[in-house]
Amino acid sequence: MFCPRPLIPTVVHDLHRSLGHPIILKNLGAGTGLDTLRTALKFIGGGGVIDRILNYDSDPSAIQLGQDMVGWVRAQQQKDGLAVFFKRANYLDSHEKTDLIVKIGILCGLDNPFAVDTLKKDFHDLKPGGKIVASSSNIHMKTEDPLGNFLLQNVGSRRKGKLYPFKGWPLNYRTKGVIIRLFEEAGFEDIEVSTEVDHKWLRLIPPDNLYKVDTLPALSRGIIHDGRPKVLPAKENLYRTGYNWIVVATK
Repeated sequence: MFCPRPLIPTVVHDLHRSLGHPIILKNLGAGTGLDTLRTALKFIGGGGVIDRILNYDSDPSAIQLGQDMVGWVRAQQQKDGLAVFFKRANYLDSHEKTDLIVKIGILCGLDNPFAVDTLKKDFHDLKPGGKIVASSSNIHMKTEDPLGNFLLQNVGSRRKGKLYPFKGWPLNYRTKGVIIRLFEEAGFEDIEVSTEVDHKWLRLIPPDNLYKVDTLPALSRGIIHDGRPKVLPAKENLYRTGYNWIVVATK
């Protein structure tokens, strides 16, 4: 459910270079769309790297905050060319062809057959040479974060064809081999798997930012925030264990 900050910008940069045209990005189960908004801000004015970003989520409060953040950035930083859009809809109702799909925190609560079905749809929606970025919980989330695991298990779960909102959210703690197999069954190739604490991501984050929270959501609501976390593990423990598989795969 966690996305390393440099992940999406890195994939966008590499994909733009390989395809040779501005990237269309779909963020499925986007929440507020903060990760993809930060990606858009990184590349705006940078030679047409991103064509547009489409955020899909069914939570109206998340959509509203995302729109507030985009509006604040446009007003305060004069980013008129910011092509970031939101649609209140289930991620399965997204059908546009795209170059990149971001799918963070979706596969965790799906059983394997349903996960493959959704990945097959993603594969269909991607243009040739397109990529998907996705995450899925691994066993360390269960064994090393029992409180977080307990809370997540009581959120709501989805099984193929049916939603159980009051039965908890039984996370599927997949092994690396299983997560690779799911993407292979859906047709993907060049499947790369890491975790959020992999050195290749951490080395791209300035040391001063490793223990800060993003202040943009607060600023968009008129709240001044210094970026210091109110509740987080001790610094020496925060990046010790990866709780999520981070997958980048190609059509």
